[in-house]
Amino acid sequence: MSSKTPLYKIVMLGDSGVGKTCLVCRLTNPNAVLNTDVPATMGIEFDTQLINTSVGTVKAQIWDTAGQERFARVLLPTYFRKAKGVLMVFDLTNAATLQSLETRWLTQMRDNADDNDLVKVLIGNKCDIASDAEIQKQAKDRRSNT
Repeated sequence: MSSKTPLYKIVMLGDSGVGKTCLVCRLTNPNAVLNTDVPATMGIEFDTQLINTSVGTVKAQIWDTAGQERFARVLLPTYFRKAKGVLMVFDLTNAATLQSLETRWLTQMRDNADDNDLVKVLIGNKCDIASDAEIQKQAKDRRSNT
């Protein structure tokens, strides 16, 4: 590997309030105290994290996107430019946020992403406040719809 650290752009997608900003904070500063009173992201913010892998160190540039339609529609092409991965986040306590990923965010990603080989990861967030029954129901509903 060359002396230059490879950079991988990763985009967070999902509705407002699903916890994208808190996940970015946790990914980039795992020892930080979790703040549940985080204001909504306006537009876009990003942070970077060096990650040690089996083939060397890489730099992840994690883009935290606004979940509101008025910001997302205008900025989506910028979000996806040169992205290598997408973290699609939904709230385990709100089934509508998973439906929104399927109906809105996946369509936006397909329409705006440069790379058809994006690595996509689905993240169910807020498991600390979701009941086991809610989580199992969403998993069962998801399996029956695929």
